[in-house]
Amino acid sequence: MKALFIFSFAFGLSLAAGDAINIGTRRELFVHDALIESVSGEARLELHHPEAREIALEHSAAWEGSGSGYHSVFRDGDLYRMYYKAWHLEVSDGKVTTDRHPLFCCYAESPDGIRWSKPALGLYDFQGSAENNIVMVSGVQGPLNVDAGHPAVFRDENPAAAEDARYKAILRSEKPGGLLPFKSPDGIHWTPMTDAPILSGLGAFDSQNLAFWDPVREQYREYHRGFKAGVRDIMTSTSDDFSHFGEPQWLAYTGVDPEHLYTCLLYTSPSPRDRTRSRMPSSA
Repeated sequence: MKALFIFSFAFGLSLAAGDAINIGTRRELFVHDALIESVSGEARLELHHPEAREIALEHSAAWEGSGSGYHSVFRDGDLYRMYYKAWHLEVSDGKVTTDRHPLFCCYAESPDGIRWSKPALGLYDFQGSAENNIVMVSGVQGPLNVDAGHPAVFRDENPAAAEDARYKAILRSEKPGGLLPFKSPDGIHWTPMTDAPILSGLGAFDSQNLAFWDPVREQYREYHRGFKAGVRDIMTSTSDDFSHFGEPQWLAYTGVDPEHLYTCLLYTSPSPRDRTRSRMPSSA
């Protein structure tokens, strides 16, 4: 079972004494004291650990396998959508082989986030049949060399997003290194947004890299892997159009020793802070 580690970044909040933050019906994570004035008596902040339940989805199809992972899951109206890496690893005589099939990006959907199905999309052939849920494939696509096995997919909540780009994804570029922005009108049919990798030469990109619309800054934000003084670390940059990103900056962690961060597990969360109080690192 894979463990999920959530890193919380706390930002300064300047409120006059006695001021209360009206969160309405919005859910908030009580992970620091931005929303809590005091804790007394037997009250305490406690991180509860997840409990294992039934298996929601198996990656047992011939085009999937033991190396599947990097799931992107989000709610889209009455539907939950999932995108993930399909890959297979085999161990024989102490050696790991990965050449059973190329890296794919596959798709699943659910009405409740619990019961999942893999629709037969009919988009790409695998061993003579297109009856599979492969939604993006690796390989040469025009001037691009696409690695579909490290996907980060999201529904674009930017109110100015074009209808043919309501869904967006960031994939890896394979030789040359970099990131590849993709768009889709329906979450199923995808096309690249550039004819060359973005941020090429400005990172390692050797893991899942993330991107999303930041409603606080009203910009697109990406996070990708790099190495800082020999330690796996994370960089970020912003964009107004998801095709042109600024100079990336390293994330800063105050008061902690360097630690290898293998994946970029960051996301937006509802916040009571207004834009003038946001302290997200900027590439501008």
